[in-house]
Amino acid sequence: MQQSLNGTSHTQHSVGSAIPRYTAREDGYHIRKDNGELLFYSKYAHQPLSRPRSIRLIKRNLNPQRTSWVHGSTLNHFVIEERSLDEPGLQYVALSYAWAEWGSGNVDAPLTLGIEYGGSVLLITSNAWMAVNTMAKSLPLWVDQISNNQKDNKEKEEQIKLMGDIYSKCWVCAVWLGPELGDSNAGFQFARELCGEDGLIPAAEDLPKEVIKFCLTYPHSRIREELRKIQGRDRLPSVTDPGWAAFGRCLQRLWFTRLWTFQETLLPGSGDISKVTVVCGESSTTLKAFTRTSYFLGNDNSFGVDHAIGRAALNMISHWQFRMQHNLPRPLLLLLDNARNYDCAKPNDRIYALLGLQAEDIPMELIDVSIKRPTDELYMDVTRKIIRARSSLLVCLHAPMRMGGEVPNLPSWVPDWTAKATTNLIEMVDPNDYQFRADQGRVHLDAAIRFNRQLVTRGKPVDKVLEIIDCEVPDRVSDMIRKERLLRDVLPLIAVSLAAQSKDPLNSAGLLKIFKTMTLDGVTRKYIGDLGMSEMDWTLPVVEQMLCHALQIPTESQQAPSQDDFDRWMLALSAQALFCSTRRFALLEKNKFGLLPQEAREKDIIAVLHGLSMPVVLRGDSEHAGLYRLMGHCFVDGIMYGESVSWEATEASEICIE
Repeated sequence: MQQSLNGTSHTQHSVGSAIPRYTAREDGYHIRKDNGELLFYSKYAHQPLSRPRSIRLIKRNLNPQRTSWVHGSTLNHFVIEERSLDEPGLQYVALSYAWAEWGSGNVDAPLTLGIEYGGSVLLITSNAWMAVNTMAKSLPLWVDQISNNQKDNKEKEEQIKLMGDIYSKCWVCAVWLGPELGDSNAGFQFARELCGEDGLIPAAEDLPKEVIKFCLTYPHSRIREELRKIQGRDRLPSVTDPGWAAFGRCLQRLWFTRLWTFQETLLPGSGDISKVTVVCGESSTTLKAFTRTSYFLGNDNSFGVDHAIGRAALNMISHWQFRMQHNLPRPLLLLLDNARNYDCAKPNDRIYALLGLQAEDIPMELIDVSIKRPTDELYMDVTRKIIRARSSLLVCLHAPMRMGGEVPNLPSWVPDWTAKATTNLIEMVDPNDYQFRADQGRVHLDAAIRFNRQLVTRGKPVDKVLEIIDCEVPDRVSDMIRKERLLRDVLPLIAVSLAAQSKDPLNSAGLLKIFKTMTLDGVTRKYIGDLGMSEMDWTLPVVEQMLCHALQIPTESQQAPSQDDFDRWMLALSAQALFCSTRRFALLEKNKFGLLPQEAREKDIIAVLHGLSMPVVLRGDSEHAGLYRLMGHCFVDGIMYGESVSWEATEASEICIE
């Protein structure tokens, strides 16, 4: 496979240096040969595709009139041909790449088509130029910059709809990371020697699930230690091997950050990882070997290289390959959430770049692809279609979590998918996986649209915010530092605030409410594990004992815990309290205490809405009675399991959110 993808006539250095310099004219381009001769090429113009499922493929023209030399290298010529995706036996390589890349920039490079005399030129990015000149040897290539007429929006819209078929039907998908740079060849050689077919730990070797789990979550030293325990010997290369850092630098390439590439590597063979090859310059290896090697790096920067983004991207691809191979649902809402850390140039591509992967478990209206469609209209339309399909408002909870995006003035219930998530969403897409039942399973019934920007639903206000407690659980710190902050600042201030509100000393019920709020009633342990604790450590007597000790509340009936037990318990609590970071604690009118969104403030309303398993914070519009803004979801002990929904569905009031 490697020979068919990579030729041996040039090193990557020669290919990169051979990008022809050109002079643009009104009617075409001039390229100067090494012998001084000036070649003229006309501007290439795409011809309209003749059939609905046609694509364009590019291949090397092996019979040019004669050899041209530019900058000491052969000036290759190519031909573009139209083929049908339904053609029996069609074989081609689908290229997955970033339009710009390290060492190549985003400058235009002239792709020479046809023959030396009488040919034409299509300007593409230099990274695409190097990829084509490196890999277009035997099989034709599909390359979006070349295969799609970039000046014809209508054609691009139709080709976007075909993306799922284009990549799923390809013979192989070639992931082009870019030209050889620095020690990238050494990084690829390291991956082949470690996890290649004849490697130390071949990618084809099935590793126990527990090994994969700690490879994803542990630092390198711990991974090495655990592997030695399980397999009886150290099978990894020495920590002094420079290949570790060289491979880590390969994971810093721009390709790992791009949204379109996420879809492109998953579609071939419906998640068949053997149909994806990773190429960098003249080096290549399988995606499986590349991914397995990334696992052994660990989740730290042991080798002085920040490889977190590339490693996370490969882990995400592996997760979705499993879903593809086992024909599991791939709902658009889950795809949008999982792909939130990828980048793309155009905000509409946040949606369009995932449509080839979409496979809903519940029928959903199709999303129309329109290049020129205003982004706010697209995002509102997608949100409404998800709401209607699921009879749920869960998608709306993503909106307050995403701040500072590129799309201004969206309604508060519509997520800006261009923004990075500032906090985590607790609930999953599948109602069977819901942790809470604040709405008692009542579904959202889509109401008539009065105004395009408004969402009309039903529900009931159940509480009001009295005071925001001025303390925050720190984010991006170690559990030990978070533990110290809990003991010094957070817990004492919460206790004082609750005691002042009730005008009585904090009792067992108050301590339990604090604990349940900080741990989301135990849900946090489902995400982060038992932390070396047993179920007995989270029973009411132990919780009361530990919090009394933390807050220095004297008790007559309980013995103080040992310092070791207390430190261990508080450290476990601080790990769970990470879910409280980027949120605010508050005093409430009826239920006393809650965990609210960062943007919540006094006089905001706590409401239970049909189609949401968690209560939400709403802010009334001062100028329009009955109109609200959605501030986000919240945890309020006492209403999470439908305790406040004693009213009949017909008693719910209409709530309008804008």
